[in-house]
Amino acid sequence: MAEPWTTRSWRGFPLALWLIAVLHALTLFVYSVLFPMYRAPDEHIHVDRVLAFRDSFVFHEFHEREIDAVVDASRASVAGAGGSRHLRAEDAPPRHERPPFEDVPPSPRQRHPNIVSNHPPLYYAYLTTASTMLTSLVPGIHWSWDLVVALLRLLTILLLVPLPFLLFATARRLRAPPEASLAAALVPLGIPMLTNIGSTVNNDNLLLALGGVLAYLVARIGTGDASVRTAVVAGVVGGLALYTKGFALTVPLWLVAGYAALARRAADVALAGRRLAVSLGLAFAAGGWWWLRNVLLFDRVQTGVGGLRAPAPPEFVPDWGWWLGKYASWLLDRFWGSFGRVDVNLPRAISLAATALVLLGVAWALVSRPRERGDRWTLAALLVPFLSLLAFVTYGATRAYRYAGQPVGFHGRYLYGGVPGLAVVAAVGWTVLLGRLRRLVPALAFAWVAVMQLVSVPMILRWYWGPAGPAPITERVAAVLAWSPWPPAVVVTAIVLTAAVGATTAVVLVRHALAPSSHSASGPDTSARRP
Repeated sequence: MAEPWTTRSWRGFPLALWLIAVLHALTLFVYSVLFPMYRAPDEHIHVDRVLAFRDSFVFHEFHEREIDAVVDASRASVAGAGGSRHLRAEDAPPRHERPPFEDVPPSPRQRHPNIVSNHPPLYYAYLTTASTMLTSLVPGIHWSWDLVVALLRLLTILLLVPLPFLLFATARRLRAPPEASLAAALVPLGIPMLTNIGSTVNNDNLLLALGGVLAYLVARIGTGDASVRTAVVAGVVGGLALYTKGFALTVPLWLVAGYAALARRAADVALAGRRLAVSLGLAFAAGGWWWLRNVLLFDRVQTGVGGLRAPAPPEFVPDWGWWLGKYASWLLDRFWGSFGRVDVNLPRAISLAATALVLLGVAWALVSRPRERGDRWTLAALLVPFLSLLAFVTYGATRAYRYAGQPVGFHGRYLYGGVPGLAVVAAVGWTVLLGRLRRLVPALAFAWVAVMQLVSVPMILRWYWGPAGPAPITERVAAVLAWSPWPPAVVVTAIVLTAAVGATTAVVLVRHALAPSSHSASGPDTSARRP
């Protein structure tokens, strides 16, 4: 039987990977319809900043921008009962009657600052440029406000379309067992909250996309690529990440980790140091300068992070044991599936099980024999993004607790920039752990994806769509179609295609898992070209 990832390939990638990538893109699109407008963390604030760029392409400092009244008004029009909850089909305004942003009647409101104006402008410049070009190409379309937001969501999804290919290529570069590559490509689909965030307007997605590119580059560097070209590309990509948001301040550590692995492999610290200097210099030139600018202008690295909450009373005494319990449980929930603005959570048992599976894979990758799992230093370098982001978030959350007296300032999405490396290492670990049964790993990873998504989607439907009480699934889907900015035929086609591609992917992976093989336990794949 032909191997779906070796003998059957197209443009250098196996057909199974193409199926996974298409499934990933379709699932993101379906999620973009399943979540009502603005029912994602800070989405309306990100949209407001895009509109500000679109109107004048003028950058506002963190203390200069207030959320536009029309954005607040459009948000109120989809608020529903309890905030974008229980939206019924009969309450949806006809699509042709939904006004464009400039015609939305502003409602009286309390003025609110745009709290994401403290972020560098790269993500917003991308959305503004791309959306302006697309809307100008099709001037006959009625660009209602919700269709504009849907377009911004679609442009954000495009950033994540290459992610499965990047994860696959990263694992292959490590010369891990070939099954690890497909399993790694499936991991993003196994994190429903990542699908939620990835389908909405949020600058976390640009950092995740660039994190995927950096993971591949770190894998190249750690496996012996000491070329100037790779150092230049890594520096530019790292600089673009630094020009995205504050969590990218950990990027220099990612580059240091990659070149530390190179220094150990090549036994040439001077060479690795020179290449690292190139990467760090370019990273500063491409985006790192923004943070020095903040220090020079505002005497702080991250602007606009204080003053969002009232300080704790003078008699407040931190209870760190209590806080740690809240921090660990909430961060876990919000990493795997605390949908919308922390509206509805996956069952804790599912999140704990998923965490245990990932941690077991990571641990086994690090402790197994070198011949099976590749270079331990490179694997460790791939974990640095996730671990450094976790440390960054934890530090910020402890400061916020001391200041406000509440467990605030953290979310699982803040760690997504490190997911690419984590996914690859965990997939490598599981293929090594199963040994002669490693052919099962992609099929088992797909089963995990199916469970996570089949639990999540009904929860999302019940929370946001149709009546508050029991209702047939058809009534809830009808509400989704009625409120969607896209025509019903487009949404139904996307749902059918997602199901069809998902079923095809499952068949391909299961057939491979059940097929006999004479080389499945022969050790790591060595087909990748050595540097």
